[in-house]
Amino acid sequence: MSEAARVGRGTLRLDLSWVKGYLDLIVSGVSVEQLLRRSHDEIGGFHPIAFSQIFAFDREGHLTPKMTFGVPHESHFGVSLAKDELHPVTDCARTEDSLVIPSHSEYQRRYPTVQWGNGPSIFVPLRVGPLVDGVFAMVFIRDLSIDWSENLELQEAIYVIAQLAHLISHKGSLAREPGPAADPSMNLGLSDRQMVIAKMIAQGMTNRAIARELGFSEATIRYETIKLYERLRVKNRSHAAARIHQLGIG
Repeated sequence: MSEAARVGRGTLRLDLSWVKGYLDLIVSGVSVEQLLRRSHDEIGGFHPIAFSQIFAFDREGHLTPKMTFGVPHESHFGVSLAKDELHPVTDCARTEDSLVIPSHSEYQRRYPTVQWGNGPSIFVPLRVGPLVDGVFAMVFIRDLSIDWSENLELQEAIYVIAQLAHLISHKGSLAREPGPAADPSMNLGLSDRQMVIAKMIAQGMTNRAIARELGFSEATIRYETIKLYERLRVKNRSHAAARIHQLGIG
């Protein structure tokens, strides 16, 4: 690591050369694994890292590991986290905000049933546009304690790395996805009725207007809308409309 990255009491300082180094990696076509290897080498020089992990929503709305670098606890391989499960990953996705845990003892206090990676950690929401579609986790070794308020640049560094890893991962997913002929209803498990309602929501129609147009009760449309929100992994109508447009449904 360059001397510019080291300062004072062994903290990480972001500078232009640090940021440029990561941008150069992106331009060179680096993989997510290569990006995380570099981040572990650089950040690990100050705070030893146990592992990093990227979670993404599956078709059922559960958060599942998409990429792991390092060695997490064996019980976490293949884990699938429901949205209401007590876990820092789901808390990060639900609040749509970064979550930091300073120590193993604090982790255990807040998440007593979680046996995976319960050392000092940071969890970063990953977005496509305004919508959270995953979470980046970096977990440090258990016997470490991190005062995150005194390590704001470490937080910023991890935030940058999380977004770059997500960018690389998302670009790879786009390259593997079928072309425009793919049917979004098949990917999301939407019924024909939900597809019609989704298009009407994207057009700005209210539940009452949709009910009148389709000849159903407003209660039925409200129920279908709630199910649609769950499928789209959104919280409100504006997010739903944005997601619908993003998927090319509306």
